Amino acid sequence: MSESNNIAAMADKISMEIFSVFGWQRVGPKDTNWPCVLEGHGKKTHPSDVVFWYDEPYRDERIYVNVDLKSYSALKIEKSDLAAAARSLAMATECANQSEEWQKRFVNDGMNRSVAGMLFIYNHDAEYDGDFQRKIDNVDGKAFSLASGLRMFIVGPSEISYLRTVSNDISVMRGLEQMPKASECKFYYPDLVEVRARSNSLGAATLEMLTGPWQTLRYRNEKDGSSWDEVLIYYRGDGNSTDEFMYLIDYLFRFQLLEENTRIRLRLPNGKQEAPVIFERAAEKYADHFAISRDIKKRLTQIRCEVVSSIITKFSELELGMRREG
Repeated sequence: MSESNNIAAMADKISMEIFSVFGWQRVGPKDTNWPCVLEGHGKKTHPSDVVFWYDEPYRDERIYVNVDLKSYSALKIEKSDLAAAARSLAMATECANQSEEWQKRFVNDGMNRSVAGMLFIYNHDAEYDGDFQRKIDNVDGKAFSLASGLRMFIVGPSEISYLRTVSNDISVMRGLEQMPKASECKFYYPDLVEVRARSNSLGAATLEMLTGPWQTLRYRNEKDGSSWDEVLIYYRGDGNSTDEFMYLIDYLFRFQLLEENTRIRLRLPNGKQEAPVIFERAAEKYADHFAISRDIKKRLTQIRCEVVSSIITKFSELELGMRREG
């Protein structure tokens, strides 16, 4: 197996490790090309490195995610033409929604469906410290078009690191029996102002949840003969201010997650070491500001704020080559 193939395999492996924990299912062949059906694209084929699916909580629809995997060194990320990659993915996403050949390879018949695109840029040498968001912001949207109603997501090194830390933390806690197996843990989707969720608890996290400010799971926990409802929230912020925690506490009350006999574990992969102390100040401030009753003040004590150690994943090219050849 060549060195370049080993490097490419890193993004494939890490994407599977991440998204399988979040309930996504991989479907169809990997590393495949399929015919373009839109003349305006000026292409013969489009690529699908890997395709995942999950069910949408707010619509009767299955979401297929057509993923373009990139495994780049830090230097290559800095020099990469993100606009060109986004333009290619936009065309593939538009075409996949209309291509019969793509649907034959990846889609289960009889389901309402939509195809979203994901550009997954993994830093295989773990040395990238640039401002990837700046690169995204500098992409001129006029350089490519995405048909109305279609969605495309760019997931860069820091985003992948965050999701990898969260997925690893979930796996570790399951191994330590601090939370139940995947079939007994559901991601939480609140009813929104204009639309109600088909179910408030589903087995998969959506693209919007994974790229949002927090990811929420609910499950029943048991220990030493007692049981309780537990809500596990991974929060993307650094926990450096009381205001951000007050906003999060308000979310918990607004969507009735902080009920009696419920415990909240708030875990911060990007958190400052002093975040738990700042959270305690925020809880006191929230209680004082809203003149909350003694019962509600007691519920605030059911929240535990914890900082999670980030992990850095770095693969050996030789080891990956031996795995594929063995």
